[in-house]
Amino acid sequence: MCSTFLPTGSLSEQLDVWLEALAGSPGRQALPDLSGASLVLLDLQRLFVDPSSPAYLPGWAAVAPRCQALLAAFRAAGRPVMFTRHVNPLGDDTGVIALFGGRPLRSEDPLAALDPRWQPLGEEPVVHKQRYSPWLCEGLAARVPPGGTLVIAGVTTHRCALATAVEAASRDRVPVLVADACATRSAELHLAALRCVANGFGFVATTREVTHGLRAV
Repeated sequence: MCSTFLPTGSLSEQLDVWLEALAGSPGRQALPDLSGASLVLLDLQRLFVDPSSPAYLPGWAAVAPRCQALLAAFRAAGRPVMFTRHVNPLGDDTGVIALFGGRPLRSEDPLAALDPRWQPLGEEPVVHKQRYSPWLCEGLAARVPPGGTLVIAGVTTHRCALATAVEAASRDRVPVLVADACATRSAELHLAALRCVANGFGFVATTREVTHGLRAV
């Protein structure tokens, strides 16, 4: 049986466990230059981050301040920020998401809305996606050029965050998955996703490492 996302102790204590498990992995090298990095916040919709939702992720409460820190740092540095919103249009009832994810998430469903605490500012786009990865949507690919770095945070680690990182690498972008700014249902699934990224697809970093890298630019 999988343990909950934060089985014991604080997020900082759990982060130490994850980083120890990833020690020596290629993706735990020094981060690349973040001067051209973009941030994507995945699916901060009421379905996942509203405590009243039946699919609320209990670990989100601990992770949310880390996402806020990333968001503030990218905005302060004048770097691009994007949000994604998962919605399935009418007629889109097929595919792996429908097979494993239950009912489709329609645009008009209140749980499909971005949580009021997570709203874009100015020209920050909201990329609507139908699959785990947002790379099929023009908005993301147009804003992160080949060779560019994409910092990934949000939900859920083992599905949308992992899929986004893997496809970023496949499209010659450099993914940076933020270990303490993503959440999923269990600690095992979270660490499994971190291991996958850190061992051949991209970098796994902490919020502190990313924000420090932005300030150093």
